[in-house]
Amino acid sequence: MSTSIQRLHIVQCAMGQLSATLDKLQAVYQQQDHIILMEDAIFALYDARITAFHQISVLNSDQNLVSPCLNDLKIQVIDYPQLAEYIAQADKVLTWR
Repeated sequence: MSTSIQRLHIVQCAMGQLSATLDKLQAVYQQQDHIILMEDAIFALYDARITAFHQISVLNSDQNLVSPCLNDLKIQVIDYPQLAEYIAQADKVLTWR
C-alpha cells in the first residue's frame, strides 16, 4: 500500500449490532475511507447497504465465512501484517464494536 488512508474503519461488532453499526458508519463514511470487516461484522457483505462503501477489506482468516459473496463484490482479502500496515498508514483509526 503506497498511499495514506485518511480514515480507517475497523468494524468488529457482534451480529446483533451489525445493522445499527452500518447505519452509524454510513453517517460518517467518506469516499476515501477504508473499511475492514472482522469476525461477525463480515456478514455485512450480505447487507445491501454495503454497496455504498468503496474500499472494503476482510481478513483471510474470516473469508471462508462468506466466500461466495466475495466473488460478487470487489473485496480485498488481507492478512494480519497487511492489517498492521493499514493501521500504521491511517491518519485516523475508528473501531466499531
